[in-house]
Amino acid sequence: MDLGISFDQNYLTPFYALITSIFLNNPDSEFHIHTIVTGVSESDKKDMKDYVEQHNSTIFFYEISPESIARLSKTSHAYLTVAAYYRMFFPALVPSTVQKILYLDTDIIVIGNLAELYNTNLNGYPAAAVAEVNATPSRPDLGIHEIGSYFNSGVMLMNVPEWKAQNVTERAIQFVQDFPEKIVWMDQDALNVVLMNNYVKLHPKYNVIPFDIPLYLPKIKYREFLSSKVIIHYTLKEHKPWVMFSVNKFKFLYYYYLRRSPIGSGRESKHTQITNKLAKKIAKVRVARLILKYPKVAGIISVLAHIDFSEWLF
Repeated sequence: MDLGISFDQNYLTPFYALITSIFLNNPDSEFHIHTIVTGVSESDKKDMKDYVEQHNSTIFFYEISPESIARLSKTSHAYLTVAAYYRMFFPALVPSTVQKILYLDTDIIVIGNLAELYNTNLNGYPAAAVAEVNATPSRPDLGIHEIGSYFNSGVMLMNVPEWKAQNVTERAIQFVQDFPEKIVWMDQDALNVVLMNNYVKLHPKYNVIPFDIPLYLPKIKYREFLSSKVIIHYTLKEHKPWVMFSVNKFKFLYYYYLRRSPIGSGRESKHTQITNKLAKKIAKVRVARLILKYPKVAGIISVLAHIDFSEWLF
């Protein structure tokens, strides 16, 4: 399987957690890992190469020229950097023998076998992805009005020849340059416009984002919930497992695989800053879970303190 993973130096630790989860859950598979990385030392690259080769796989490093992304729009989401745009360049960088690439964000943990996903029939479409049905049903500002059409680009199966034939990367870049005011989620927004009604919809089990996880899910139900899932994706800052007081119920999976990686848990991501805004958001999520668990108590507090907790559930 050919995989695509892109990141900068801030996400080296999550990269190790990701590939460890891939290797441990796909022990009989051989991977060709194509990476676009920036800010990572040659020593770190050697360590990555050694680890990958221990699992009968290979890793390739590609570079993006600063000019390629210099004019691409950034976002107000501080944890997103221009590295988010890197994934669009894989089809142009990999050897011509590569027909298909499974792209994975680095804030992902794989908990199942990837073969079925990788062997998805693309039927001539340039890509396959999971629609954000519960997070972003539509994006009228981008011309996407059909409910359940906007997809998350963190997991994409790329049909390399068709992607190149339809100039997907070039058209997405052009959209970002022409309409920077419309860009909220960087390349994801541009790709959704370019690939509107032109991609294969994957089963949600291949990209489980926070909005797909029940707000109140007892620990006794964790195993049952995860049993049918393949990829857990920690989107949103407050759900990043390395953020202090992360609200994601499955952050333990990240540390489970990180501890089994060559670097263990000794080196952490630099994206750990907690702002007042983020702290309030995390607190609201935790209170919302308590409301769902103890609705009668919440009702009494609501009356006595004149607080409308219903607004906290969304």
